[in-house]
Amino acid sequence: SSDVCSSDLASGRVEAASGRVTLSSAELLSATLSLRSGGLTWDPSARGWWADRLRGRMQWQADLARLERWLLEPAAIGHWPLSGRGWGTCEIGETQSGLNVLIEATGSQVVVARGDTGRPLWMEPRPALALEVTRPSAADGRFGDVLRIDRLAIESTTLAASANGAVHDLEIGRAYV
Repeated sequence: SSDVCSSDLASGRVEAASGRVTLSSAELLSATLSLRSGGLTWDPSARGWWADRLRGRMQWQADLARLERWLLEPAAIGHWPLSGRGWGTCEIGETQSGLNVLIEATGSQVVVARGDTGRPLWMEPRPALALEVTRPSAADGRFGDVLRIDRLAIESTTLAASANGAVHDLEIGRAYV
C-alpha cells in the first residue's frame, strides 16, 4: 500500500512496505540553500552507494558563505572564508551503459579569502563545473567495480581543465552492499 502526500513543500507518494518515496514535485527555499525537483525517487531498500538509492533531477541554489557554515567546522571556516553564489543541477538515472550521475554547477562572484587577513586568495566571476560519471552494469545486472568518468570539466578565468577516464576496483560499492 502507499500513501499520497501533499503539502506546500512537496507532493508525492510513500510506499509503506518498502519505504520508497516518490516526489512528483518538491521545493525547499531558504536564504542558505534552495532545492527544487520536478521528479525524484528515494529507495532506501536499494543496495549499493548513495546514487543507487536516488533517481531523478534536482536543481539547487546556494549562498556559499552560509552553506560553508552548515558544512564545515568553525575553525576551518575562519582559515578560508568563502563567499559568492552557486547554482546547478544533479541528475541520476539508468542508461543502457549503467547508472549515470550528471552534476553541473556554476558560481557567481566566488571568492576564497585568507582568514587571518581577509584578503582574497582566489576570485572568480563565473566558475563552472561539470561532472558526469557512469557505473556500468555487469552482465548479471549488478553494478561492477568500475566508475567511468565520462566528463570532468572545470572552466574559469584562471583555470580550464577537462578529463575523462575510469576508476577501477571500486571499494565504495562493496562497502554498502
